[in-house]
Amino acid sequence: MEQSVINKLTYRGHAMSFLQSKEGKEFIKSHSSTNTNEDYDTGYGITKTVPRLKKHTFHPTKSNSSTWHYDVNNPPFIKHDITLYYEKLLKDNFTHIKKEFENLKHTMEDHPENNVSNLSGRWSSIDLIDVSNKKTQALKQCPTLNKLLSNMNLSTGYGFVFFSRLEPGTSLVPHHGSSNIRSRIHLGLDVPNGDVGLKVGGEVVQCKTGETVCFDDSYAHSAWNLTNQMRDILIIDVFNPFIPLAETKILNNSKIYNFGKS
Repeated sequence: MEQSVINKLTYRGHAMSFLQSKEGKEFIKSHSSTNTNEDYDTGYGITKTVPRLKKHTFHPTKSNSSTWHYDVNNPPFIKHDITLYYEKLLKDNFTHIKKEFENLKHTMEDHPENNVSNLSGRWSSIDLIDVSNKKTQALKQCPTLNKLLSNMNLSTGYGFVFFSRLEPGTSLVPHHGSSNIRSRIHLGLDVPNGDVGLKVGGEVVQCKTGETVCFDDSYAHSAWNLTNQMRDILIIDVFNPFIPLAETKILNNSKIYNFGKS
């Protein structure tokens, strides 16, 4: 089973089965270079990279992960029993989650991609589970949310959990996320009326206050808040529900998701 999963996985365009082979290890040794953060969403802790098999290109309507890609097919917006269950948990507990956020929102800091994927305005965040797959002090102050997360198949080795804010006049440039192994859930905490939205794979939606949306951010996506108020949401990355559970358990291995971080 493990090898069949590895055979479906690529890293920066290279077959993972090759990178783990003797020849692949020699290739990495002779070709790896210091990470230059050339791609959005890939600089988190990655200290060395291997050159891409081919240049990563932008595609407005297709999945095109910038780092990790798994052999699975799914639409841009995810409607699956697993993620619908997660979304219901969040909506049912919205009032408690919102209160926990309100107690922390004064600690907002610039998001790591604020200066590279932000066309205008400011994108800020509060990490809850960070790239090292560790729960932060902020999450410890969110007991309701922390308990809910324990009921989800989190893909934090390939993603994150964080509160996200787009300040008035902020637009995020269209870009592809680092992996289709994850699916991203948004819960609207405080979403103003007006010109605020999310575009994924060419389709535009609005995540309203107290509502959720789930999507595959390996599809080209962008977000904007062109109102005069803050847009606050919760972002949770879970394993893509179209990948069988047994396979996600294999992928949820630090030897795999930490590849390139040392």
